[in-house]
Amino acid sequence: MEVTTAEEVHVLALFATLADAGEMQGKVYQRLQEGENDPRRFGYQVIVDEHENVLGMNERLLLGATDMDVGTTVDYVHRYGGLAVASHVDRPAFSCTSQLGFIPPGVFDAVELSPYGKAEDYADCGYAVIRASDAHRPNDVGAAFTVFELAAPTFEELKMALAAKDGRHVAGYG
Repeated sequence: MEVTTAEEVHVLALFATLADAGEMQGKVYQRLQEGENDPRRFGYQVIVDEHENVLGMNERLLLGATDMDVGTTVDYVHRYGGLAVASHVDRPAFSCTSQLGFIPPGVFDAVELSPYGKAEDYADCGYAVIRASDAHRPNDVGAAFTVFELAAPTFEELKMALAAKDGRHVAGYG
C-alpha cells in the first residue's frame, strides 16, 4: 500500500501477508482524515478481487494524508513486519525530496524511483534503489520494474536483497 504521511510524503509499505497489510490498513484508516469520496471529483475507489471482478466501492475518501509523520508511518510498517520504501523520490511532488528537501538517513528499507528517474543519481543515498511503475491505472502496471538476485521468490529474500545480504541484491532495472 502507499501511505501519505502528514508531510504529504508517499511511503510504499510492503507486507508478507494480507493479515499484516490489514493491520497497517486499520492503522491508516484510524489516522486518515475524515470524509466521503466524491467520485465526480476524485474518481471511483473500486474494490476488486485478484480476477478483476468488481466487489464494490470504497466510500471513504482515501486521497488525503494521514496525521502520521514519516517516522511514525515507517515505525508502524516495521511493527507489522513490513518493508518501508520512500516512494518515487525523483518526482517533484509527494516524495521525500519534494516535501522534505532530503531523504532521511536510516529510516527506510529502500528508495523507489519512477520510470523516469536515473538510478545513478541516487547511488550514494544510503539505501537500496528500486524502480517501479507507481501505477495508479491498470495500463501503467509493469511500466518499470526491478530485477533482484534472490535464492527464492519470497518476502524474506526480498528483505535480504534490499539489505544486500548473503549475495542477494538489486540486480538491475527494466
